Amino acid sequence: MFWTAGITVFSDNLGSHVRFFNDDFDRAIYLQRGAWAVEGLVPYRGVFSEYPHVATYVLGFPYFVGSADYPSYRAIFSLLMCMCLGATVVLLQRMLPGREWLAYLMLLPAPLYFTINRFDIVASFFVLLAYRFLQKGRDRASGVCFGIAALTKWYPLLLLPVCVSYLYRRDRRPMWTLLAAFATTGVVIVIPSLVGAGLRAVLRPYAFHATRGLEMASLPALLHLYADQWFGIALPARLVSGVCLAGVLSAVAASVRARVDSVEGVISWSVVILATFLLLSTVWSPQWMLWVFPLMILAARSRTDVLALAAYGLIGYLVFPLIHDGLHGLASIPVKIGSLVIYGILLRTIVASRSGKPEDPPPLEGVRGTEPVVVSG
Repeated sequence: MFWTAGITVFSDNLGSHVRFFNDDFDRAIYLQRGAWAVEGLVPYRGVFSEYPHVATYVLGFPYFVGSADYPSYRAIFSLLMCMCLGATVVLLQRMLPGREWLAYLMLLPAPLYFTINRFDIVASFFVLLAYRFLQKGRDRASGVCFGIAALTKWYPLLLLPVCVSYLYRRDRRPMWTLLAAFATTGVVIVIPSLVGAGLRAVLRPYAFHATRGLEMASLPALLHLYADQWFGIALPARLVSGVCLAGVLSAVAASVRARVDSVEGVISWSVVILATFLLLSTVWSPQWMLWVFPLMILAARSRTDVLALAAYGLIGYLVFPLIHDGLHGLASIPVKIGSLVIYGILLRTIVASRSGKPEDPPPLEGVRGTEPVVVSG
């Protein structure tokens, strides 16, 4: 229903300059990056793409099932993303026995909006599927899913150490199964582009993103700005980026030191890692909420957690696109304030994920390493 409304009634956002339903800016870029599929060119050589391999292939897919005009491309692309969202909701329900209704938080405005207008839901789905296979002890399948996810968006690489740590504590040796499957999947996906376009072209997306500096409305950019304006402290941008990267890597290292012994613990630490990354990222990309939001649903322990999720799913949409487009972009004070509220939610999520409560839910279905608790008296 949402997709149908997007290609009919709200196709042009009712003539508004506010992209409250359709965001054609990014999808117009996707149209260009996926043009290799219709022009018979080699990805990364014939057509530039700043996106990893799986993402670049996904962006070319709509050309194979429709015409090359933008309305058809947009409709097919958004339908594919809606299918990924539906699969994500079903997967969440199966991972939340007794709490299946939480999966419908994925239909809040922000995750729904970023689903049809971006492709981050693809990586999010495969990460979720990797954890599902991990629950069931299917390490090889989990590694394949991590490989696909990492070549859609690179962030799953941050989650591998805690998964490997868990497998080492569980069985000592089978962790190599996951790593081998992950590496093999990556090689199989990359080789066609490597042969057709060469190493430099294959590495170009990562070099492109490595040059991005502090982007306004990101927390590091806001701190950098106000440290200069309020206190006269002009910190080098590279120093800020380096400190933020160190903070993210510290969260990854802490997850390994925690000696996680259950998939539930892996998911909880994954929330901490990704929330820390979003908090300290020097790049402002509101759609990245799709990376952490499904895992936050799995890790929700209390009504307060659910309320935080609901606030994230609503405020994220208010900040972008409503306030952003309605009040002239990132420079507006309301966008900065709204972003700070979201950062507060992420910070609260990090703290809550590391503080177990008596109200914690039962272990996830199929989790290994969790023994029943016997209460006497």
